[in-house]
Amino acid sequence: MKFSYQKLPGLSLRPLVPVFCLVDSGADVSYLDMELAKELKIDLRKIKPVQSWGINGEMFLGYPVRLSGQIENWSFLITAIFSESIGRTFCVLGQQGFFDQAKIIFEKSKLSFEIVPRT
Repeated sequence: MKFSYQKLPGLSLRPLVPVFCLVDSGADVSYLDMELAKELKIDLRKIKPVQSWGINGEMFLGYPVRLSGQIENWSFLITAIFSESIGRTFCVLGQQGFFDQAKIIFEKSKLSFEIVPRT
């Protein structure tokens, strides 16, 4: 699966999959915003919060949830952390879980990236 880098308002070109998740090799885990948890009817009250740290070094709390995802015809499972610190409507696909299941090839010079699921 090959994708083009996309421009978001106020940001430089980024490697975004069509559901507008940032494919972030610098993120240890995957993150989703709290509004998405509400839309998916995930009850976070029963989940013990965990500490996480932003790129600015500040700690924030989030709720880890095991989720299934799909990009084109590839289905995968990840643990994502829902947090108020993630801007609406945005998600980050990080190393643990996502990068473990696919080879990610960034080609910024061509403004494209590729996700090759591991078999």
